[in-house]
Amino acid sequence: MRKFEVVFFAVLLILPALYCTKSKNEERQTREIAISGELDFGPVDVNTHTSKVVTIKSIGTKPVRIKSITAPQGFSVDWSAGTIEAGSSKQVNVQFAPGQAISYKGEITIQSDASAAADKIQVSGEGKGQAVLSISPASLSFGDVWVGSFATRMLTVSNTGNLPLTINSITAPDMAFTVLFIPTIAAKGIQEIPVKFSPLDVRAYSGALSISTNGGDASIPFSGAGIPVPAPVLSVSPTSLSFGDISVGSFTTKTFTIANTGNAPLTINSITTPNAVFALAFGTTVAANSSQEITVKFSPAAIQAYSGSLSINSNGGNASVSLSGAGIAAPAPVLSVSPSSLSFGNVAVGSFATKTFTISNTGNAPLTINSITTPNAVFALNFGTTVAANSSQEITVKFSPAAIQAYSGSLSINSNGGNAGVSLAGTGIAAPAPVLSVSPSSLSFGNVAVGSFATKTFTIANTGNAPLTINSITTPNAVFALNFGTTVAANSSQDITVKFSPAAVQSYSGSLSISSNGGNASVSLAGTGIAAAAPVLNVSPLSLNFGAVTVGLQTTLEFTLSNTGNAPLTITSINTSDNNLFPIANYQATTPAGGSQKVTATFTPRAAQAYSGYYTISTNGGSATITLSGTGVAGSNKIALLSSADDPGSRLVEYVMPASQYQGLINPSTFSSELQLISKQVYEKVNDDFDFVFYVLDKPESAGIVNQLGFYGINISTANNVQGIGKGIFSNSSFWGSAGKLKSVMFFPLYDAIHRGPALHELCHNWAAYLCPTYAPDGSRYDGHWGVSNAGGQLGGFKYVRTVEQNSGGVAGKTKYQASFFPATNPDGSFTSGFGVNANGGNYPVYSDVELYAMGMKSAQELRNSNFRLNIYTGCSYDNTFGAGYFWSTGITSYTIDDLIAAKGQRVPDVASSQKSFKVLTVVLTAESETVHHYADIAKGVSWLSGAADDNSYPGWSISNFKKATGGVGSLVTTGVKNSWKGQTLSAIKKVSLRASPIPAKTIQVDKIDKKLLYGPLR
Repeated sequence: MRKFEVVFFAVLLILPALYCTKSKNEERQTREIAISGELDFGPVDVNTHTSKVVTIKSIGTKPVRIKSITAPQGFSVDWSAGTIEAGSSKQVNVQFAPGQAISYKGEITIQSDASAAADKIQVSGEGKGQAVLSISPASLSFGDVWVGSFATRMLTVSNTGNLPLTINSITAPDMAFTVLFIPTIAAKGIQEIPVKFSPLDVRAYSGALSISTNGGDASIPFSGAGIPVPAPVLSVSPTSLSFGDISVGSFTTKTFTIANTGNAPLTINSITTPNAVFALAFGTTVAANSSQEITVKFSPAAIQAYSGSLSINSNGGNASVSLSGAGIAAPAPVLSVSPSSLSFGNVAVGSFATKTFTISNTGNAPLTINSITTPNAVFALNFGTTVAANSSQEITVKFSPAAIQAYSGSLSINSNGGNAGVSLAGTGIAAPAPVLSVSPSSLSFGNVAVGSFATKTFTIANTGNAPLTINSITTPNAVFALNFGTTVAANSSQDITVKFSPAAVQSYSGSLSISSNGGNASVSLAGTGIAAAAPVLNVSPLSLNFGAVTVGLQTTLEFTLSNTGNAPLTITSINTSDNNLFPIANYQATTPAGGSQKVTATFTPRAAQAYSGYYTISTNGGSATITLSGTGVAGSNKIALLSSADDPGSRLVEYVMPASQYQGLINPSTFSSELQLISKQVYEKVNDDFDFVFYVLDKPESAGIVNQLGFYGINISTANNVQGIGKGIFSNSSFWGSAGKLKSVMFFPLYDAIHRGPALHELCHNWAAYLCPTYAPDGSRYDGHWGVSNAGGQLGGFKYVRTVEQNSGGVAGKTKYQASFFPATNPDGSFTSGFGVNANGGNYPVYSDVELYAMGMKSAQELRNSNFRLNIYTGCSYDNTFGAGYFWSTGITSYTIDDLIAAKGQRVPDVASSQKSFKVLTVVLTAESETVHHYADIAKGVSWLSGAADDNSYPGWSISNFKKATGGVGSLVTTGVKNSWKGQTLSAIKKVSLRASPIPAKTIQVDKIDKKLLYGPLR
């Protein structure tokens, strides 16, 4: 009832203000206004707004001038002064935008010339907002953990409200559980909190974490168990082995099993037997929950009983196995033969037949066959000398009659198990015979070119009833060659190919002779060798002099390859002594007989000096060598400072080059060698004062050079003297003209790359990322960038990650994740954007902690204090159809800073003595034909990159310069280049016309020197 009375009273107060008219004199005043509208906004979410309309109407005879309209805190109007004509109205929008969760009320005041007093309208509203606590997962299970060790689980605390969430406390009922957390979470923010379980004794632990916040409280059940430190336990089965009766001189084996039923490795110290007749071998270690089978060999030495216990000593206890067995008398063999006779019947002389009989050993010891003799050499056999107890051997007897007659007799067997005999009988009869036949009887090969060949075939047939054996086939001359099979079955034939390969221009003839067991025969052969067609190489001229050529430019000469032979000429190769200096143009691989072709030779001198070389030409028609000579002379490239008026900070050096050199600079296969030549020329003009040199091509991105080269920027390391960052110690700076100070050169093929990026990225490559192996989304090694990891810096990696699915797709150990460089999420909790495996957006990101450590800008202790941990995801795969940042992984390799130091060593120099200020030379590269320059833009970018952390030279751009990216620790010196100029004179200063080009506010581009990016564009 009280609430109703208060609201009703408020309405009574407001209504008179909303519906009234004002005049100075009701009968004579000509300026009057009427105000209408309802301005109770009620509850509105903090940091949002809503509007209502108030109507001001001029109801007098003259226009009304509104002098001002003012609103209390939290309210605003869109029209505050002006004139309203007589009879007209003005609708004024009143907006309520609460910034806090409090009640707002007051008056809107209208000053006009319709009244000396101000008109007032009551206005009210309430700001609505709160922090809202959300916890995931709902419970924590730590499982079994050894006493003295620990396990960690992650608790996700989210603020789904629109006000900051303050965590007052997180408490656990048992000191075995510890929690570290940040007390404040921004609206819509998330905090991953590690909960550590360190059991102090062997027991079950359970309870609940209590979380108290200004957005509600929560209780998260947890459970875990402290389990004992693992130990081995010895178990043996069976506990006895009985070997039974074994003949003296033989042996038998039995096995028993040693099992380790504990949870630590079992060490077997010794196993002893009661008697030497029991022998064994064993492994000294048995893994936890594993077993080892051990074989005991019993070899009785005498006819007696043996028994005793085998003793086992181990770190998991002792045990014994009872052993027993008896030695008995050795067994004896017994000979048995079946059948007792073999009849071979009639067998042709020259052929053979076989029959078998079986020798059996019916005794209980091996049977040794001392000899088996036959009654005649026409009976032959092979046999094994030993037959095992209760076994048998089948023996084959071969009957090969030597004459037409009957053969008989007994085969005699002598053994250690007795003797026996087998009766043998057979008759030799007349043998069948082969018959040789040949067709055709002559072969004519016709004309065949010397060096080539032709083939013809003839047939050898066996018309007899026995196999035909070909003893030999001879040819009248080595130009006729053949291969043949030596046997032709009865009533079969063989085709034989004769190859005619004339060695000279002449006629060949003669007879091929065949000798066989079925008769002899001959085949007439004839053929003629004629001259072969051949190519002949002719080269003109055999020397080329290119004369004087400007360094960096290219000139050409031609030479002619002729084929004066009567067959096609095939060019196997044309090799040059120096492919960069004297490259060869394309040529036709084949020249027809009587034909020729012109080949273009090219000379591109790299320095002002004399050059010589050669081309070597190899063909199937001979070879030739062409000598080459030419002289490089100084070209038209210019190196100059800009005047102090055009470059007040003396930051830039201009390098103007001829068109030919410019083409080499923008060629992906030659740009590095061109850059090296330019660098040597620049160092002829400047002292060795610089740590880094920026080479900036004076071209916009629209020129297409970036796409042609395949990158936005590239860092070429020339020296490294820092230990402990995963890079070797080396110095190649002399190759670039430096006497040793130069650390690297960076090439940017567009003029605005210094502020757009990837300037910070390429600088970082001088120190990172080489501390540990990293991997791409497809699972391959990706060293030099952070890849799929939580490094989250200039060289790639993410900052935020969530687990989407464990054992993904039913594969044990395979986890699906989504990761992002940014914290923004969709309503379902997924990230709105992904991350880059090699970069995270031009100059946007500042350097991460691990990058700053490698650069010498942060100490190892600072990383320890922040609980730094670098997680490298392994066994990766991905499918970007799921959206940005999704990937699978089968493992995570986690490194603390001390793990990295253990692997690569301490950083030397450490953070206290490391270099933090670096001097930079910026060289602008331009072709001599260019008329439009962007020197002012480049100078501005260099100035900003080396400026203060809060330098706002590019408003509206989310970018970081070197000072900001290093947290204020590092600095670049880019001014005063003129002070490093060698022999500076006025003629060395170049006056140029500058054009300041506004830089378009476009999306920051990611460094393209690396091709692997994870999913779509980053912001």
